[in-house]
Amino acid sequence: MRILLFVLCLFALLRCGTEKGSQPPEQAKAYFKSGLDLLQSGDYAQAIPQFDLAIGLDSTYFEAIHNKAICLWGLKQQKEAIEHMENALVINSRYLPSMLQKYFWCRALRNEPEMVSIAEQLVLAFPDSLRFTDLRAQAYLENKQYSKALKDFTYLIDTQPSQVEHLINRAMVFYLIRDYIAAEIDLNLAKKLAPFNAIPPNNLALVFSAKRAWQLAFEEMQVARSIDPGTPLYKNNQAYILMNMGRFDEAKQLLQEIKEESLQPYVNRNLAILAYLKGDIEACAQHLEALVIEHSEMEWSQLYLGSAYLLLRQKEKACASFEASVRNADFWAQDSLKTYCQ
Repeated sequence: MRILLFVLCLFALLRCGTEKGSQPPEQAKAYFKSGLDLLQSGDYAQAIPQFDLAIGLDSTYFEAIHNKAICLWGLKQQKEAIEHMENALVINSRYLPSMLQKYFWCRALRNEPEMVSIAEQLVLAFPDSLRFTDLRAQAYLENKQYSKALKDFTYLIDTQPSQVEHLINRAMVFYLIRDYIAAEIDLNLAKKLAPFNAIPPNNLALVFSAKRAWQLAFEEMQVARSIDPGTPLYKNNQAYILMNMGRFDEAKQLLQEIKEESLQPYVNRNLAILAYLKGDIEACAQHLEALVIEHSEMEWSQLYLGSAYLLLRQKEKACASFEASVRNADFWAQDSLKTYCQ
């Protein structure tokens, strides 16, 4: 998807489904071409004035507005980028590059409702495109509209039975609604179709972890790591399984080996859970309190924080954390909330 974010600008020379009758003036096209060359070389700041010149000559030049938006995003001016992309879509609501770009930007900004809205527009505008049905299914999944996601992924599996990613995605829906048997069926089929893909065994390990079948989870994670030993996420997941098996030193060693910045919040969460399992409840609570300030929706963090608060005799805080954990769709959170807070 990250590649697509940058490739989409290359479509700007095409006018797909244009709602504008006239072509831009030749001088506007020249400014646009100059801006596009600068954009493709990564010089966003210099590209913007060229697009502005093109727009100045033709205020409905939606391709120029689209690409100016991409430059603004590249300069980390996200709000302005979204506004410009919306302006391009006001002029041409069916301009596919703008629709797709906005979808992925909304995903990056975790604006799931807007993702759903755009994906539904894409399917409405291009009803024969399975790709856009897939994007809609993913938007439903991320917006926790599980029944709609399940319907779309099932349609995709029926239409493209050899596409393993659809099985993996439907299994994730089953996992989140706690239908673990159905998730196992899909993931085992995915393993057969793609024996060298590490994602199905990794996700099976997560399913077994949800069932607290730690030995089975460990075995599946071993398979995932044998296929793709270089992925630090799998090392992090294996550490979580090991600590729940009581193999604390091995888990800590794995977590200390992970240096990737993007994974550090998950590493810190697992280190906090490790402290909880070893009985250092105050340290667990302290680390998770700091973590949830910036990552409130990270799975398990609120659940273990609530459990730590219970042991520290802070019931009000515990129940608030369990409620947050339920909103995050952690499987065991509802049981904790019912047991301790009602």
